[in-house]
Amino acid sequence: MESDTICAISTPYGISGIGIIRISGKLAFSIIGKIFKPARKQTIEDISSHTVVYGHITDEKGKIVDEVLVTFMKSPRSYTREDIVEIGCHGGIVPLREILHLCITSGARLALPGEFTKRAFINGRIDLTQAESVLEIINSKTEKSLALAMNKLQGNLKNIIQNIRQQLLEVLVSIEASINFPEEEDIKHYDINIQKTINSILIYIENFIKRAGKGKIIYGGINAAIVGRTNVGKSSLLNALLREDRAIVTEVAGTTRDALRETINIKGIPVNIIDTAGLQKVRGRLAYIGIKKSLEWIEKAEINLLVLDGTKRLNSYDRRLLSQIKKKPYIVVVNKIDLPLKIEIDDIKKTFSKEEIVFLSAKTGKGIDEIEEKMYSLIQDGYGIIENNEIFLNVRQENKIKTIYNHLLVLKNDTGLKNNLDIAAQQIKNCLQEIDKLTGRKADEEVLNQIFSQFCIGK
Repeated sequence: MESDTICAISTPYGISGIGIIRISGKLAFSIIGKIFKPARKQTIEDISSHTVVYGHITDEKGKIVDEVLVTFMKSPRSYTREDIVEIGCHGGIVPLREILHLCITSGARLALPGEFTKRAFINGRIDLTQAESVLEIINSKTEKSLALAMNKLQGNLKNIIQNIRQQLLEVLVSIEASINFPEEEDIKHYDINIQKTINSILIYIENFIKRAGKGKIIYGGINAAIVGRTNVGKSSLLNALLREDRAIVTEVAGTTRDALRETINIKGIPVNIIDTAGLQKVRGRLAYIGIKKSLEWIEKAEINLLVLDGTKRLNSYDRRLLSQIKKKPYIVVVNKIDLPLKIEIDDIKKTFSKEEIVFLSAKTGKGIDEIEEKMYSLIQDGYGIIENNEIFLNVRQENKIKTIYNHLLVLKNDTGLKNNLDIAAQQIKNCLQEIDKLTGRKADEEVLNQIFSQFCIGK
């Protein structure tokens, strides 16, 4: 690990009330001592840890650059477990830039993306799953996803992984005891119990992966596609769900040529609403591509919202979609109910139950709350009640867990396990290696760089 001192602006760069510049490393207090003049006469060495001190940042000529509050955090009681200084200044572009420049000329270097969190990981304050949760906190879309990421930061995933690791270590001890002391009567029963323990761990991991699927919904959200023929009010429905005019709405058919994606919050669950191009007679390559994407979204989305124009009779496109959407959870939305209706309601009711149909006026908003309630019910039907303490696995974590599971599955299916304990021991060791990669005990530097490069500079 490099022992140099890093600095960065930790707040969004631009005009704001307050800006924060963070310094971490062995020279942090030395650097602040060169550029900070406390209002009260005191030396930097006299300032206690976790203390906020009022004063001014000055340049090399003694000119005041800004009025600031400086927070001192001494190692190891800090985010990085190094000495940290945070300078709270005015949030304008000029003072932030000037103070950052003074930090660099005084001995710090500009931090790389995610380098503060990477140092927290390397110095043992958090494991790799907790480090990844920091990025998840930053990217949270709802209160539920924030709570889920915070639980992960506090170690809920770490503790589960460590529990699996401990169980596997006990299995490995049993296997190696059977290998090293085959003649011992007290050891022979281990051969039978090894398989039972492996099966128990497999069931534990299976249940864990199922729970993690719920967490993925809270963090990543559900895709809900708005589909239908042209000019039925799909974009109006999107705007009504968003409570703002996001999509262009005109009386001209075919305004939407590409899928437009926005996210809404339904009881803490992010729902990604995709406004697709309307089905129509294809005129030109652009329209063809738009319709092709619409049909793809019908297959990809977890929920389909089929919008029908209540003022017109069903046509071939409507009927095609009515038969197609039944492959996935869906809601049939009869729009424009504020106008005289001509649609064949009785025909629709013969095919769909009243629980599957919503009568909507996208213009007045009537029916929007009912659509949201039905979407939430469909999510619950598919995934069950989703609590704030669910586990979320990102792609890297999920792949590692599944690799561990597959190694154990080989042992479960090996009827000759009793006569191949050396192979069994190696499989368990493979699992432990994957766990160490998952938590960061033996993480590859390339993997670490890939993870932390996703962070912003200053975090």
